[in-house]
Amino acid sequence: MLKEFPQWTFQLLLGITFGLGALYAVMLLYFFPVYVHFDISLWQSFKYALLIGLSHLPITIMMIIGSIAVFSLYWFVSGLIPLLCVSLFCLNLMWFGYRSFKNIEYAQQKA
Repeated sequence: MLKEFPQWTFQLLLGITFGLGALYAVMLLYFFPVYVHFDISLWQSFKYALLIGLSHLPITIMMIIGSIAVFSLYWFVSGLIPLLCVSLFCLNLMWFGYRSFKNIEYAQQKA
């Protein structure tokens, strides 16, 4: 079925799919820190997670690199998985998420 599409249509659909996947990944990275830190509704948590993730791209990139480092650590030292599986990954997300929140608070106080 996909072979019936012209080349440009396939490339456009592929780009849209990757773009939406990247937005979804950024939203997932920031969802839990936003949900825990702020007292807002569930729908607003998704919205703020996406907005904060896109507005603080350097911190988002560091969050991704930290997650890759944590999963690489689990890969090479698999004995850590029962002990630190969730907590080390969440520590990485909350560490960088909290830095984003502090940057937002600093910008609000400055304005």
